[in-house]
Amino acid sequence: MPKTPRSPTSSSYAPYHQPSSPLEDIKPNSNAAKSPKKSRTSSGRQPWTNHELLQLFEHVMKNGAGGKKVWESAVEGRTANQAYLAWQQTLAPFLRSAIETRRGR
Repeated sequence: MPKTPRSPTSSSYAPYHQPSSPLEDIKPNSNAAKSPKKSRTSSGRQPWTNHELLQLFEHVMKNGAGGKKVWESAVEGRTANQAYLAWQQTLAPFLRSAIETRRGR
Protein backbone atom coordinates (compact mmCIF):
# COMPACT_ATOMS: atom_id res chain seq x y z
CA MET A 1 0.00 0.00 0.00
CA PRO A 2 1.60 3.34 -1.04
CA LYS A 3 2.25 5.95 1.59
CA THR A 4 0.46 9.24 1.25
CA PRO A 5 2.14 12.43 2.38
CA ARG A 6 0.87 13.76 5.66
CA SER A 7 -0.03 17.37 6.04
CA PRO A 8 0.65 19.16 9.33
CA THR A 9 -2.28 19.24 11.69
CA SER A 10 -2.05 22.95 12.28
CA SER A 11 -0.92 25.72 9.98
CA SER A 12 1.39 27.18 12.65
CA TYR A 13 3.65 24.10 12.56
CA ALA A 14 6.46 25.42 10.42
CA PRO A 15 9.72 25.49 12.38
CA TYR A 16 11.35 27.77 9.84
CA HIS A 17 8.74 30.46 10.50
CA GLN A 18 9.28 30.49 14.24
CA PRO A 19 11.49 33.29 15.59
CA SER A 20 14.73 32.20 17.21
CA SER A 21 15.82 33.23 20.65
CA PRO A 22 18.76 35.64 21.01
CA LEU A 23 20.88 32.84 22.49
CA GLU A 24 20.60 30.80 19.30
CA ASP A 25 21.80 33.72 17.15
CA ILE A 26 25.20 34.00 18.86
CA LYS A 27 27.95 32.60 16.69
CA PRO A 28 30.92 30.80 18.21
CA ASN A 29 34.25 32.58 18.38
CA SER A 30 36.20 31.13 15.46
CA ASN A 31 39.54 32.46 16.75
CA ALA A 32 39.38 30.41 19.94
CA ALA A 33 38.93 27.12 18.07
CA LYS A 34 42.15 27.38 16.04
CA SER A 35 44.95 25.00 16.87
CA PRO A 36 48.50 26.27 17.31
CA LYS A 37 50.66 26.45 14.20
CA LYS A 38 53.20 23.71 13.66
CA SER A 39 56.81 24.48 12.86
CA ARG A 40 56.72 22.44 9.66
CA THR A 41 56.46 23.97 6.24
CA SER A 42 53.19 23.96 4.30
CA SER A 43 53.96 20.66 2.59
CA GLY A 44 54.47 18.87 5.90
CA ARG A 45 58.19 18.43 5.37
CA GLN A 46 60.87 19.45 7.77
CA PRO A 47 64.19 20.63 6.40
CA TRP A 48 67.24 18.55 7.24
CA THR A 49 69.39 19.96 10.02
CA ASN A 50 73.18 20.08 9.84
CA HIS A 51 73.31 17.46 12.57
CA GLU A 52 71.05 15.09 10.59
CA LEU A 53 73.09 15.55 7.41
CA LEU A 54 76.31 14.84 9.30
CA GLN A 55 74.69 11.76 10.84
CA LEU A 56 73.65 10.59 7.36
CA PHE A 57 77.15 11.19 5.99
CA GLU A 58 78.75 9.19 8.82
CA HIS A 59 76.23 6.38 8.33
CA VAL A 60 77.02 6.15 4.61
CA MET A 61 80.78 6.20 5.28
CA LYS A 62 80.38 3.33 7.74
CA ASN A 63 77.78 1.19 5.88
CA GLY A 64 78.02 2.23 2.24
CA ALA A 65 75.28 3.62 0.02
CA GLY A 66 74.02 0.42 -1.62
CA GLY A 67 70.94 -1.62 -0.79
CA LYS A 68 67.60 -0.79 0.76
CA LYS A 69 68.45 -1.98 4.27
CA VAL A 70 71.28 0.55 4.59
CA TRP A 71 68.91 3.51 4.64
CA GLU A 72 66.40 2.19 7.22
CA SER A 73 68.38 3.14 10.32
CA ALA A 74 70.47 5.94 8.85
CA VAL A 75 68.91 8.85 10.75
CA GLU A 76 66.45 8.49 13.61
CA GLY A 77 63.16 10.25 12.89
CA ARG A 78 63.63 9.96 9.11
CA THR A 79 62.34 7.25 6.81
CA ALA A 80 64.60 5.16 4.61
CA ASN A 81 63.27 6.99 1.55
CA GLN A 82 63.99 10.39 3.10
CA ALA A 83 67.54 9.33 3.92
CA TYR A 84 68.11 7.95 0.43
CA LEU A 85 66.76 11.08 -1.26
CA ALA A 86 68.81 13.37 1.00
CA TRP A 87 71.93 11.44 0.03
CA GLN A 88 71.13 11.39 -3.70
CA GLN A 89 69.88 14.96 -4.02
CA THR A 90 71.90 16.85 -1.41
CA LEU A 91 75.00 15.22 0.03
CA ALA A 92 76.37 13.26 -2.94
CA PRO A 93 76.12 16.22 -5.39
CA PHE A 94 77.67 18.55 -2.80
CA LEU A 95 80.58 16.19 -2.18
CA ARG A 96 81.07 15.64 -5.90
CA SER A 97 81.21 19.38 -6.63
CA ALA A 98 83.53 19.98 -3.67
CA ILE A 99 85.94 17.34 -4.99
CA GLU A 100 85.76 18.75 -8.53
CA THR A 101 86.56 22.29 -7.39
CA ARG A 102 89.51 20.99 -5.38
CA ARG A 103 90.99 19.16 -8.40
CA GLY A 104 93.05 22.12 -9.57
CA ARG A 105 94.97 22.49 -6.29
